[in-house]
Amino acid sequence: MLFFLYGKNLSKSNVAIKKNTATYFFRLISFIYNMIRLRTNKLAILYTGEHDILVTNLSDNTQIRCKRNSVVIVGRNVRISFMADQLHDRILRNTVFFDHTQIITLKKIMSLAYGFSKINPLDFGTDSPKIRKIISIEVNDRIKNSFYNIISEDSHHNRILSFIFFCKESSVMDAILPLIYFSAATTFCNRVIELIESNIAKKWTLRLLSEEFSISEITIRKKLEAEGVIFRELILEIRMKKAMTLLIAGELPVSKIADKVGYNNISYFISHFRQFFGMTPKQLHLLLTK
Repeated sequence: MLFFLYGKNLSKSNVAIKKNTATYFFRLISFIYNMIRLRTNKLAILYTGEHDILVTNLSDNTQIRCKRNSVVIVGRNVRISFMADQLHDRILRNTVFFDHTQIITLKKIMSLAYGFSKINPLDFGTDSPKIRKIISIEVNDRIKNSFYNIISEDSHHNRILSFIFFCKESSVMDAILPLIYFSAATTFCNRVIELIESNIAKKWTLRLLSEEFSISEITIRKKLEAEGVIFRELILEIRMKKAMTLLIAGELPVSKIADKVGYNNISYFISHFRQFFGMTPKQLHLLLTK
C-alpha cells in the first residue's frame, strides 16, 4: 500500500446532517464509505480482518472485491482506490510494506529459488495486462498465521523470507513472480517521491527538484505528466500519507504533525487535510479508533 492508504475529495453532498447527534455523525462518515485513493510507492500486503474491501485499479478501472478474512497484495507503482465498509486502525497498522531495495532482494531470491530469471522482462512492462497488480487471497488459519509471521519478524531479511513462505503457502507464486518483477521497476515519479520523503518537512518546489536532479523545471513537469502525475497533487498526497501515519501512531498532537509534514500554519494543514480526506484530523482519528 500503504503503501500507505490515503485519499481526497470525499463528498458530503445531499446528506442531511442532524445537529447535536454524535451517533448520526459517525453513520454519516460510514455513509461516505471511506473511499481512499492512493499511489503505491511500495509493495503492500494487508489483512482485511472482519471487513469487506473493494479495491479498484484506477489505470483501467478493474475492481477486486476482497472479502473479509482475506490478504490483499498490491504491487508498487499502482494507482488504486480503496473502499471499506469501515476504516479501522487495526487494518492500517497490520499493513506490511516492502520498499524498492527489499523488492530487489525478493527478485534476486526468487530468481534463484524459482527460476524467475526465465521471465521475459518485455512481457511485464508498466502497462502489461499479464500482471495481476492486485492479488486477493481468502485465507484459512494456516495462511493467516503465515501472514502474521511476516509482521512479527524484526529484520528485513527474515521478513522477506517469511513473505516468500507465505506466497508458497497460499499458492500464489505464479501470480506474485510477475508482480515482483513489475514492482522492481523504478519510474521518475518514484525517484521524486523518495527524495521528498527523505525530508518531507522541506518546502519542496519544482525549482528545488530541478536543482536536485540537475534538469530544468519544465523537464521535471513533463516527465511527471508523462506518467500521469501532477506535481502539486503528488506532494499533497505524500504529505497527507505521512500525516495519516503519524495520526494513527497517536504520539503527536496535530500541531506537531502539521510541522513534521511541512506546514507552519496548523489551520492551513487542517484545511488541506479536510479537503483530502473529507474530514478533519480529529474526526478521522475518532473514526479509526472508535
